[in-house]
Amino acid sequence: MKKIEPAQIATLIANIGVIAGIVFLGFELHQNNQLLDAEARTNRAEFLWETHRLPATDEELASLILKAGGADELTELEAYQINEFWLGVLFNFELAHSQMPEDELRSSANRFRGYFATRPDLRNTWANESGRFSSEFANWVDNELVSQ
Repeated sequence: MKKIEPAQIATLIANIGVIAGIVFLGFELHQNNQLLDAEARTNRAEFLWETHRLPATDEELASLILKAGGADELTELEAYQINEFWLGVLFNFELAHSQMPEDELRSSANRFRGYFATRPDLRNTWANESGRFSSEFANWVDNELVSQ
């Protein structure tokens, strides 16, 4: 029987330690990716919440949104304000669109499809400002939201 040298035992233990370290690193990377995904979902949820919170807590903005959705004529200032509101929403949605998983994007698309169907002010903003967005996002909005 062959005698095992202490150096061989040390090498074997070191190799097992390296393999265990690699497995542990893989586990840590997996956990970190899960944490980053959860943080991204939370950030997108906060964006959606902020979009709804603003008109819910800002009486002037809520009045303006209601007026823009109705038959009343907007002043130049009001038209500018509502356009900027919708631009902000659309710019945030463009960012979210580039980061969302497909199932989350479908859910948000359903919500925005409803906005485009019922909000002439949003449709006007999109018609006048769509060139400010990436061509990929603009095509997606045109095909998935506006034309539906």
